[in-house]
Amino acid sequence: MINLQGINRKNKHHVQYPEVPSAVKPVPHGPEVPIPEPDVIMESSSNPESNDAANSDESGAYRPVDDDQPMPLTQAELKDLTRSEPFQRVSSTVGFTHP
Repeated sequence: MINLQGINRKNKHHVQYPEVPSAVKPVPHGPEVPIPEPDVIMESSSNPESNDAANSDESGAYRPVDDDQPMPLTQAELKDLTRSEPFQRVSSTVGFTHP
């Protein structure tokens, strides 16, 4: 990490950032200087052929049910939920107790 304590408008040009290969660096361009092409061709997620492969049934990806009806919790699921740590912290501040 970079220590930015004491950095202000007058001395901000002295900040040295680490060289990170995955960072997108600004590249000068204009009417005379075209936008440079990247060295590595990256696949776009908007490619229709790649979306077909991702949407196939063999992919094993999660498929939500197109049902707008709520799914009620069982009593065991509800007890597990109310015994979870985050719920206990909230319920203790509200004054709710459970058996």
